[in-house]
Amino acid sequence: MRKGSDHNTKRSLNRDNAPSRFKHLFLLSEELELLVEDWTQVERKNRARELEFPRFKEAFPEEPRYPYDYILLDNGKYANVRSHLDEQALERALERLKLREDKVLDEAALPSLEKKLSKLSERIQSGAYEFSEPNVIQVPSVLALSDDDFLEEAVAEHEDLVVAEALREVLCGIFDPTFEETSCGDRPGCGTHACLFQIRHSWTGVYWVMRWNLSPHFFRDMKESVLQSALGTLIDDELVAAMLLDYVRKGLCTDEIRGNGLARLLRNIYLHQVDVEARKLSEIYEKDATTSSEPDEQKSEFVRIRYVRTGDEILAGIAGHQDLAIGFRDDINDFLTFNLGLEGCRLPETHHLQSDSIMFNNIILYTMVHNVEEQSWRRKAKESSKRRLRSHRLLQSDRKFGVNTMLNTLVSDAKVFRLCESSD
Repeated sequence: MRKGSDHNTKRSLNRDNAPSRFKHLFLLSEELELLVEDWTQVERKNRARELEFPRFKEAFPEEPRYPYDYILLDNGKYANVRSHLDEQALERALERLKLREDKVLDEAALPSLEKKLSKLSERIQSGAYEFSEPNVIQVPSVLALSDDDFLEEAVAEHEDLVVAEALREVLCGIFDPTFEETSCGDRPGCGTHACLFQIRHSWTGVYWVMRWNLSPHFFRDMKESVLQSALGTLIDDELVAAMLLDYVRKGLCTDEIRGNGLARLLRNIYLHQVDVEARKLSEIYEKDATTSSEPDEQKSEFVRIRYVRTGDEILAGIAGHQDLAIGFRDDINDFLTFNLGLEGCRLPETHHLQSDSIMFNNIILYTMVHNVEEQSWRRKAKESSKRRLRSHRLLQSDRKFGVNTMLNTLVSDAKVFRLCESSD
């Protein structure tokens, strides 16, 4: 009997032991598997985006739309915000947390959590819901030298994560449209790439640069009174304000907890005042540099002030005198220290980009000075000569046209004069 003719014996055929004429089929199948895997990741991201804005599709990511009809009062504040924390909002929040790649929710606890959404909504509407303090667990370290090395990680309850995500969705529709264009990061359609785009295209001529890093102790130094006043500018709902303050007091407002998008939104709300103050200061400094006490006199110094913020990192760039850069730096630092209560904010160093570089958002920023070669000078000289010749030709054509029109008018006047004489 020929080897392999027995039907009971199974032979595993793979790319290594397959004949040469069939190997391209295995390569094609592997490519298809990779394409399917990439497509599933894209579908998951699109599904998460649809859950973010369920009733609308984003035509442009810079113009997010929100599925809520907020009640705007005469004083410019929004009332009855708690009514939007219904069961549908909690379901959308749960679906978004499921689609996260870091797996913040335990799959075994999902069925029981889905059954509790209606009761969670009732507790929120009645004001009986309270956040719980995060649990601290020990996680094996990736860089562990032995089996006894563990890292402590704060983990929030699943119910708290769902409620916080629903709160983030509701508050984002109120506060996000009021943020400045210089506020980038942790916003729909305005992430880190938007910040780098601003630096690349609108920071031309800037060479004095300073950077504030508020990340080490920002949430620890954050004042409840300042946060409450910032929330009170647009929200007139005592229940939602009490929930947010309880969220901060229980220690959930931190970057150490995974899936905690509400903490980053509260940070943007808290630091929005710095963005507004920086815009006002830049307008004042630029206006003072271009005008003086006498109306007809202008200063020759060119001043340009740029400002951008990504999360808890602030970057300011100034084109002007060094004293002006130091003054702007001191004003921003005083506002952070005294108005916002961030006492741990250190005075940043002022860097000159033509001789130094600076790290911002894990990216090194510096200026590029291009060496102009002799060929480029020759090319520019040829282009300038061509422009002069073109302008000379246009001038000659204009003169010729003017002479022709003048002669035509003289001839027409002579004909009219002759007709008048013949009639007499």
